[in-house]
Amino acid sequence: MPQEFILSPFFAFTLVPPDTKSFSLLNPAHLKAQNLADCRYFCNHDPITYVTGLKDAAEKIPYATFQKIREDLIGILGRSAYYRLMRREQWLDVQAQQRILAVFQSHGVEGPLIYDEVRQAY
Repeated sequence: MPQEFILSPFFAFTLVPPDTKSFSLLNPAHLKAQNLADCRYFCNHDPITYVTGLKDAAEKIPYATFQKIREDLIGILGRSAYYRLMRREQWLDVQAQQRILAVFQSHGVEGPLIYDEVRQAY
């Protein structure tokens, strides 16, 4: 009779690269109850792009148009967050970038926005 292979949580520790500071370990019994293709615990390692600063984008459009965009952005982000974004003190995630792009597009600005600084995180 073939012996079943039982994966011990301690075995997972031996597979972790030495430069990894922490990782999550899920209970396999819990995972059997769900479709692994739709697992909410799955984290891919695609980079996430964060952006800050709209000074370059503001300079490329007419002043009157940007004043209307500015009012809409303050309505979405709030006054404090808007000014932190403009001073490059606040970073925007992908969802916030999409909302801001929609505001620019609603005022007739086409194409991708040029942010002052772009970073990627994993």
